Amino acid sequence: MTRALGFRYVHEVGFAADLVAQRYHELLLSGERASYIATTCPALVGYVERYHPGLVPRLAPIVSPMVAAARVLHRIYGPEVPVVFIGPCIAKKGEAANEQELEGDVAGVLTFSEFRQMLVEAGVRHETVSPGDFDPPWSGPGGLFAISRGLLQAAGINENLMDSKVMATDGRTNLWKRFMLSKPTAST
Repeated sequence: MTRALGFRYVHEVGFAADLVAQRYHELLLSGERASYIATTCPALVGYVERYHPGLVPRLAPIVSPMVAAARVLHRIYGPEVPVVFIGPCIAKKGEAANEQELEGDVAGVLTFSEFRQMLVEAGVRHETVSPGDFDPPWSGPGGLFAISRGLLQAAGINENLMDSKVMATDGRTNLWKRFMLSKPTAST
């Protein structure tokens, strides 16, 4: 359906999530620093930057799968090929607009609802197009990123609930509950 709108190449961002997962695996094995906050979610990164600037140094120095995909696709097809990300998260629009850090890697972002609207306006329906596969490279476990703890599984990182060295959480309420419970407390 995407090609029916004029997109020449169609890739699943999961292939780039595999690359990002590998970087997280390497980062944690390196032992460079005690703790990191994953930077795969632009909404979380923005939240930390705005409301908890003291935690900014703990943000992992790794781009999101969207940015990694754009950079790989520019290497494959050339820097002049515009990369458009289609996904559910509106925060990706802000991430793509951050010209200071991304240098135009992503030309645009469409939410799923915007993409559906484009299909409707163009009269494209699944009955009117031939099914097609994603273009390579294809994804492996990086396809799990969208699922809670998917980054950990894709990166081969074990979350041991007994030692709290690795914690995964989702949702704004659970995030700070887990963070506050994991902080060491001073004993008197």
